[in-house]
Amino acid sequence: MNRPAFLRSAMVVALIGFFLPWLLVQCSGQTVLEANGFALAAGQFDARDPINGSVQHQSAPPNLLIAAALALVVIGIPITSRSAVRKYARRVGWMAASAIACSALGLNASIRSLLTSPQAARATGGLLSHKIEWGFGITILALLAASLVGLATPAPANEQSTKEKAPDAT
Repeated sequence: MNRPAFLRSAMVVALIGFFLPWLLVQCSGQTVLEANGFALAAGQFDARDPINGSVQHQSAPPNLLIAAALALVVIGIPITSRSAVRKYARRVGWMAASAIACSALGLNASIRSLLTSPQAARATGGLLSHKIEWGFGITILALLAASLVGLATPAPANEQSTKEKAPDAT
């Protein structure tokens, strides 16, 4: 597989990863919330009441860091589909690296806001625990692969380098 195709595939896998489970929140071993990256970015997810098991739709402020990571991936995919992908491969590599940072910081912020909210502490008696799910790992690994391949792709050689300029005929 050539580098542009690998880069494109890694970015598509990263996008799919945003729709896989990222976070599991439990109260005394019972699942209270399971959210994917897209739900965390949008701030919309379903939470289970640990006492009676009823499911309630929860709204939280959108996580702008995860939304930025998702946007970087979505913008990066069409760039990898261009015929001049080698020209933009390093940019896509930097976009993927930035998406890793945004995803990690955004997930950390989501965990902190979900576990330390006064409403959650009252409802569960402070017995909440969290687990980072496999979808987050797939997303990060795909972004890491895209970043490494993109940044390792050599810049295209110019037809005429600046050192080899043709002499002026004056």
